[in-house]
Amino acid sequence: MTTVAQTFGYREGRLTEAHSSIALQCGVGIELELEGSDHIEADMWDCTEDGSLRNGCEMVCSRPYNGQELLEAINNLSEAVAESHAEGTWRCSTHVHMDMRDADSNILKKTILAWTFYERMLFKCSGYHRYRSNFCPAFAVVQAQVMNASDAFNYDDEEFFNRLVRSWDKYTSLNLLPLAQYGSIEFRISEPKWKRGQLLNLVNRFLMLKKLALDNADMSNDQFIEHLNTVRFAPMLPYLPLDYNLDESDLHSGYCMARDVLYCRSHEVEQSGRIRLRRTNSNGEVLVDLRHISDFYGFLGYVRGNANNLYQEILVMLRTTDLSTVRSAPEQRIRAIF
Repeated sequence: MTTVAQTFGYREGRLTEAHSSIALQCGVGIELELEGSDHIEADMWDCTEDGSLRNGCEMVCSRPYNGQELLEAINNLSEAVAESHAEGTWRCSTHVHMDMRDADSNILKKTILAWTFYERMLFKCSGYHRYRSNFCPAFAVVQAQVMNASDAFNYDDEEFFNRLVRSWDKYTSLNLLPLAQYGSIEFRISEPKWKRGQLLNLVNRFLMLKKLALDNADMSNDQFIEHLNTVRFAPMLPYLPLDYNLDESDLHSGYCMARDVLYCRSHEVEQSGRIRLRRTNSNGEVLVDLRHISDFYGFLGYVRGNANNLYQEILVMLRTTDLSTVRSAPEQRIRAIF
């Protein structure tokens, strides 16, 4: 299958010596915004000006690092910032780029699904006050991005990559635009982190998303989501902060959102406004397929505009109406119920 590097004309990244502290051998680039000092010297890092900061600067990896080099770069940054007068304010953030040049569409799709599944948990570990930020809103907040991903999932290889880049918005929790510019994806959710343990765990949580995709590449996307729902917190446990309390609702909302991304992924799907249409009956009525509760859930999410608040309502409806005994129902009947 065609990779990101082949699609956008990049050479694949160079891997150096691995290290057990790093979850995956994969290139990583880090951008850290700080205030209180306009210049910090750190080996393996470039200090750049950022006009959005007050007496601040942005520390940027001189190039992508992996393995032993990545650990050294994190150590150097942690020591340099600790020796400076810099601090992390509400205007500051940490952005992490993860190299996807070696990924084909199957791996990138699964990485996106893994992100969607763990997104709320990752926000809570990195700065939950940023969940609705204009600079990095979550998928659950920006339903348009869920729809953009769902549309792109209809395709593979170059067409998949190009459709993502054409439809995506930079100011989202997971920024996919750097695929074309650098061959990477950017995680924008974190508050400023430079202490060694915090930054290392932040990077490893993101690397684990790609590792899960690689380790389960032979699964279908549906199987992959069910696998994530089975292993749940386990892959992330070594990298979670001590003050995060395992909250099953975080993963439940992620599971539903990942199912929404896959909803209507076949080429037959059309979009009319915010509503995804499947097929019509002999009377021309639009039919909603009820074979899977998640498909029905996804449909109502697009109709109502907020999928995450519908689950209990749907369960009640399926138990108290005859819709639970049929394979499909006309769209207008469903609208009448709600």
